[in-house]
Amino acid sequence: GRRAEDGGCGGPVRCGGVVVVVHAITVSRSDGPADRRARVPWWPVSRPTPDPDVAPDAAPTPDPAPTPDADGDAPGMTVADLGEDALLARVFPLLGAGSATLVGPGDDAAVVAAPDGRVVVSTDLLVEGRHFRRAWSGGEEVGRRAAVQNLADVAAMGARPTALVVGLVVPPDAPVDWVLGLARGLDAVCAPLGVGVVGGDLSGGTELVVAVTVHGDLEGRAPVLRSGARPGDVVAHAGVLGRSAAGFAWLDAGRGTGDL
Repeated sequence: GRRAEDGGCGGPVRCGGVVVVVHAITVSRSDGPADRRARVPWWPVSRPTPDPDVAPDAAPTPDPAPTPDADGDAPGMTVADLGEDALLARVFPLLGAGSATLVGPGDDAAVVAAPDGRVVVSTDLLVEGRHFRRAWSGGEEVGRRAAVQNLADVAAMGARPTALVVGLVVPPDAPVDWVLGLARGLDAVCAPLGVGVVGGDLSGGTELVVAVTVHGDLEGRAPVLRSGARPGDVVAHAGVLGRSAAGFAWLDAGRGTGDL
């Protein structure tokens, strides 16, 4: 028979239903008497007499079953193989609740406390092939980057980050391990800061896209605006300049990540 699959994807967020439809199609042909005898039980078939001087062929040894990974999935399993519900069941436990999270993933919407009454919001996109390459970056590395660049925008406004909402587009052949790594990367950055990944959306597509929206609370402070900069102000930078460009040049030249 032949098997066709339509749809099916998953992500580290609460989302609308995605139905995986699997069609099983059996194709049969009759190419002659030999083919017919193989399928018709009452067709008389003559069997050769075994030669006692010839040892029978040994039965083939079956391949060993693949060893499940730490999450209990077979190596190489894709989001299409696993399905949306099973993928979400693996993702949600990886995302801790934030200190301002009142209702987290699993409902129609999240509820986040905003004591100040004003909410600071920012959104960034990461598109495969433009902002990252899976050949160079694992899911956890992309998750960390997605969290850091959004949290930094809220901090730059003088607010405390409180929650992330993640929209994810994944091709059906994306590895489950990559998506779980993305969730771990997001949580690794957010958890120490008391920030929760509280929901989002999920869709299938030809390119992998991570869209993150961050929320923050000003805690009674006035927002820090770019227009407030004045001559004589100090501009400070934390970290080492140039490493990102150097790393890109290294990988773009065909050198492996193990050589870094």
